[in-house]
Amino acid sequence: EIIRREKQPYRAPIREAFGSLESEGLLQKVPGVGIFCKAYTVDEIEEIIEIRGVLEGLAARRAAERITEPQKMQLREIASKLSKSQHFESDQLYLEEHIRFHSCMTRLFQRHNLVKLLNRNHIIQQVLCNISASIWPIEPHDHQTIAEAICSEDPNWAEEQVKKHIAPTYKQRLQQLHEKYGSNPII
Repeated sequence: EIIRREKQPYRAPIREAFGSLESEGLLQKVPGVGIFCKAYTVDEIEEIIEIRGVLEGLAARRAAERITEPQKMQLREIASKLSKSQHFESDQLYLEEHIRFHSCMTRLFQRHNLVKLLNRNHIIQQVLCNISASIWPIEPHDHQTIAEAICSEDPNWAEEQVKKHIAPTYKQRLQQLHEKYGSNPII
């Protein structure tokens, strides 16, 4: 009984941590069986990408309205580095820089609720990016146009460029996954 009492204080924080990871889409609870890492279907991945496009489009719009000169320099620097993907030592380093670019872009506008939604989506996106290297080849995408659109301080152009960047990039890849996995979980 003494041992049970000592262990009980740790159960609540662990349950809360699992609950948070479940609400973020990283864990899945199966009642009466256990808790497992979330397995995504192609349709779920497609939906995450669509949501990301809308949220990041809004983030780019807001960033274009508020960006400062030092922020412009930082965004352009990361975009320039990404355009030279052959200079990265590994696909993982490229993916990390890619995530850094999108995170930098979303932090520029400083709106709490949108940042919270994007951070939640970025946790899932990081998981998918880390796994995507084994599914898809790493291909450089045009981040410089996005950076220039945001730096131009034209909200419409910034939003449009981000939406063009995200959805078409994955269209062909998602089709390949649909052909390979159908509606079964892949990750």
